[in-house]
Amino acid sequence: MTGIHTFNEVFFDDVRIPAANLVGEENRGWALAKVTLANERVSLSTGGALWGMGQSASDLFDLVKERGGVADGPLRQRLAALYIEAEILRLIRLRTVTAAVQGRPPGPEASIRKALADEHGQNIMLLAKDLAGSQGMLSDPGPLGVADPSWNYGFFFSPALTVAVARQRCSATSLPSACSGCPTTSTSSWARPGERPIRRRGRRRARRRGTRPAR
Repeated sequence: MTGIHTFNEVFFDDVRIPAANLVGEENRGWALAKVTLANERVSLSTGGALWGMGQSASDLFDLVKERGGVADGPLRQRLAALYIEAEILRLIRLRTVTAAVQGRPPGPEASIRKALADEHGQNIMLLAKDLAGSQGMLSDPGPLGVADPSWNYGFFFSPALTVAVARQRCSATSLPSACSGCPTTSTSSWARPGERPIRRRGRRRARRRGTRPAR
């Protein structure tokens, strides 16, 4: 939608890598990849709202202050909610900084911040577009009449924040395991593997007898 290509896929067929080029321990590739991804999450969720680029919530707040504030009640509520989001992300970032100072690799807080920062970036750009009013239908005007087309670019770029590489779904799947230390499981009942759910079995028996199961 922005007219700029920012994604790239490279495929290698029939590639064999010499054993001398092994990075890290054998069969520990995924553990090494997770550390790399964690550092990427830190870098992409720091600075501007567009993966470290572009404007941030602070830029939008400063602009609103310079323009004399906002009188519309719902827009003021959205600005307050956006400020709260930004403050939460700032505090989470301090945890990643603490881990780095202590020599520890980025933990679950890096994934949490990345997952929250993507939607936060979309909220920034959507609110900025709404603050532009009817002029927001054009490409040049920014929020509150400021002449800055980069806000319009950010609005059209922001959907990529949650679409790219399905980061949101991956983070939502991996975070419970990373935070609790327990493996994630997907099951539709409380029954153990190989056993039928007790509730379902009770319903079947009740149907055969012509009665309804007690609730």
